[in-house]
Amino acid sequence: MPTQIKIQGKVLGSNEILSEGKILKCWGNSSQSPRPPVPLKLKPYKGEIVELEGIIHHDLWQSRFIKIIKSDSYKELNGRVIGSHNFIYGKKKFDCFRSPNRSEWELPLNLTEHGGKSVGIFGEIIGNKIFNAQILSTQKGPDSKPTEGQEASSLADLMQIRAANRQTIEKINGNMGSALGFKWQNGNPTKHPAVLIFVPEKILPSLVPQGEMIPDVLRGLDGTWCYTDVVPRSKTEWIDPASLPPLLPENEKLVKDLNSGHLGLIGGVRIHGEETGTAGIAIKFKETGDIGLLTNRHIAGKEGTKIAFSKEGLAFIGTCEQTLATIPFESWYANIKDEAGSVVACDCASIKIIDEVKPLIKTGLYAIGQVGHVLEIDLYSMGIIGRKIISVGRTRGIQKGSIIAYSYEWLDDENRNSYADFLIRSEEAVGYYGDSGKLIVTDDKDHSAVGLFWGVEKTQLMKNENQRIWGYATELSKAFEILNLEILR
Repeated sequence: MPTQIKIQGKVLGSNEILSEGKILKCWGNSSQSPRPPVPLKLKPYKGEIVELEGIIHHDLWQSRFIKIIKSDSYKELNGRVIGSHNFIYGKKKFDCFRSPNRSEWELPLNLTEHGGKSVGIFGEIIGNKIFNAQILSTQKGPDSKPTEGQEASSLADLMQIRAANRQTIEKINGNMGSALGFKWQNGNPTKHPAVLIFVPEKILPSLVPQGEMIPDVLRGLDGTWCYTDVVPRSKTEWIDPASLPPLLPENEKLVKDLNSGHLGLIGGVRIHGEETGTAGIAIKFKETGDIGLLTNRHIAGKEGTKIAFSKEGLAFIGTCEQTLATIPFESWYANIKDEAGSVVACDCASIKIIDEVKPLIKTGLYAIGQVGHVLEIDLYSMGIIGRKIISVGRTRGIQKGSIIAYSYEWLDDENRNSYADFLIRSEEAVGYYGDSGKLIVTDDKDHSAVGLFWGVEKTQLMKNENQRIWGYATELSKAFEILNLEILR
């Protein structure tokens, strides 16, 4: 179970604090609660340094106010970082420590990532040392804005810029791929479109070999430019189930229902082909009028594979009718040029339902409801980035998250540049084994169909965040067009 921690920060608004360079919203209930978030009332303390207690899941949850920190020796200083744990305020140099005064050990505050930048540090000042030190703010805004050319304003612009700088990106030692989204500052997205470049760790620029420095700005062939965002990322091939947050009671019941065989064939229930996964949603084959289910190719298997409700082969429901594995980049992203030989991972399959079980077919998603139109992604805007999503799968039940990036690119085992349409982040677990094949819809009244979830990976992509489950999904509108399918109404 997540443990409560104490944090200090400056109150910015009604339920926001600035702590360790990151703006946190503070909520009174759990991040997994089915109720809407309940703001912690901090407005009376605006501008004050306060101590709170809570559980960090991107925001601060189950939070409570402890006290205002008031002491003549506690101050906030704004200065410039000049060493691993040193900074200058005015003409005076300070050494910064995370540990309290009179502690047996002096634990340095790590400032290496902010070398040469302006930071705001709060703590107990004694002589030229700051104890209980924490970063309240960091240098605002992207650096070195170009004076010439047009800033990128769409996913299409970012694709063109990334393609023009392929060699620059790939020469980065330990490069773990790239994606398209917004540049982040102080733990929050800015309004600046950026190419996100993933690396194993982020170190001081002075320690990076000159030939491997990632430029602050990339330019396309037409002079259009965008910022880069270097994102530290860890990765493991296996996710320990014990590392996942426990299911809420309502999701425990939901998962039992989805695996029970008593719900009929509705989006979210268990199915088994080559592997056990989730039925995405009921579909209709446009050409024949037959009905079926949508899932992943790696769940359904090759065309003709028998599909059952359970792994034991019980309750035969149909056969795999069509599959999509990979598609050439230029075919998937029409009119967007990129390196020849690149492919997009689709991982889609349609299942044709046998007559005997057709009465069991139900439209929509279990516990979420009916699904709206299939959302077509506009590559000539940034509109899909940051979109809130919701899904239901047979392992983790209902999960919420957001689309953090588009067109995630990596080098696959065949030495090809491979792409996934959506990189999705959740506050606790966007999915786990068995959730593959579930439908991703917008978390609003429309529940527009966005994508088909096909994989998870244990990564840490943002500073000061706990390990989270990130997921990949395929753009549904393109898959439906190729397979000639539509959602069953």
